[in-house]
Amino acid sequence: MSKNGAGRPKQTELECLRSLTSRLFLKYQNLMRLSDADLEEKHLQYDAAKGKMGRPALSIKIKRERALKSFENALKKYQEQEKAEGVEPVPFATIALTKVKDNAGRPGMNELDRLRRYIRQQEVLIFELELVQLNETASSSTIPERTGKRIPRTPLEQIQVLKKKIELAKQDQQVIAASLPLIDVLKSERNEIRADLRQFKMLINKPDHWQMRKMRLRYTDEYALAQIEQLEINLQNINEK
Repeated sequence: MSKNGAGRPKQTELECLRSLTSRLFLKYQNLMRLSDADLEEKHLQYDAAKGKMGRPALSIKIKRERALKSFENALKKYQEQEKAEGVEPVPFATIALTKVKDNAGRPGMNELDRLRRYIRQQEVLIFELELVQLNETASSSTIPERTGKRIPRTPLEQIQVLKKKIELAKQDQQVIAASLPLIDVLKSERNEIRADLRQFKMLINKPDHWQMRKMRLRYTDEYALAQIEQLEINLQNINEK
């Protein structure tokens, strides 16, 4: 426990292993509970998009196999630690429910939060590619030389791919929001507003911070101040619902 008495007591090695085993079991259980179609839809690489970019998605089979192996290894280490400490073995059902009943720590993101973060990341990439477009010389804007099996995409082509991914993500947002309780949707919207507020306030208060480099290129102080005012109104409206 910290010196001022805040926080929860430090866990023993056995308690840490028990928590880890429970988390990994819940992860494996969630993967097995969902259908293959559900898991494909949840994957944020959007392999269905034309001109897919980035690392190929892992197959559902590999995800489940890895989750099971991680859980089994954690359970084995926990049981070995039980024997080493000479304590009475805890029933597996009790171990599995450890993290279900544990509300400590920051609340995890729901699917809407993950989609919002994904969209933010793609928007930043689009902005960077737009800068590349603006800085291109006449010679570099010609058809690129073939260096391998395919011609590299131009910045404009990459932007089109990213916009397609954002479009698919927003479609998923609508589907997921319709299936969630209103309280979860409002929490996600509140998280989004708070994230925007932090960014714009930091842009005004710490404009030279390295994290503000990209935002400084995108937004003026006047725009940031107007956004802060509007976002605070939006946050107040959500808190009153």
